[in-house]
Amino acid sequence: MFPAERVAAIFGNVEQIYEFSRTFLADLQKHIVTDEPEMSQIGACFLRHVSLSSSAEIITSPQSNLRRAASQRTHS
Repeated sequence: MFPAERVAAIFGNVEQIYEFSRTFLADLQKHIVTDEPEMSQIGACFLRHVSLSSSAEIITSPQSNLRRAASQRTHS
């Protein structure tokens, strides 16, 4: 239905985003203290994941991928 180039432009970083989200969520779940939420270490968990260069790239890459994906809407 769609050429491979268009699919890659639209969904180019889905696997990276999924993997980051999966590991980030697992780490968050380990650090949440449900009985005393104020004792949770969510901020430290977030900083740990964002400080990884590949994670920071994954977080910001949807912006550039969004531009490529949006450009595909104009193509038939």
